[in-house]
Amino acid sequence: MSMVETAVIKRLNADEGIKAAGLAAYGDVPESRPTRFITVERVGGSSGRIIDRPLIAVQIYAPTRSEAMKLAETTRMALMRLTDPTNLTGLAEIAAVDISGVTNYPLDEKTPRYQITAQLAVHE
Repeated sequence: MSMVETAVIKRLNADEGIKAAGLAAYGDVPESRPTRFITVERVGGSSGRIIDRPLIAVQIYAPTRSEAMKLAETTRMALMRLTDPTNLTGLAEIAAVDISGVTNYPLDEKTPRYQITAQLAVHE
């Protein structure tokens, strides 16, 4: 897992809105699959000597499409707070978050999920 993925996952898991929604974020789909959860992965972006500009995909799984959509909005708001000061130490500093899209992205006919794509600016 990349440094950026780790920072996003830890910050999401510390976010009060995410906790209140009963969500937890992971780098991979957990073996013991919860009913509702989030995955985070770097899917592209550019990297320089000072600033990394990762493109991340954040996927929100839930029992229904309607619930996945609502939880995606909760997650979108939490992503916008990634730039807020935190007590978490040793994580990459996220300077900016640009949400590219929030999309219905079912895994299959029986697995509702939404996907948020976001471009970050991270100080290396």
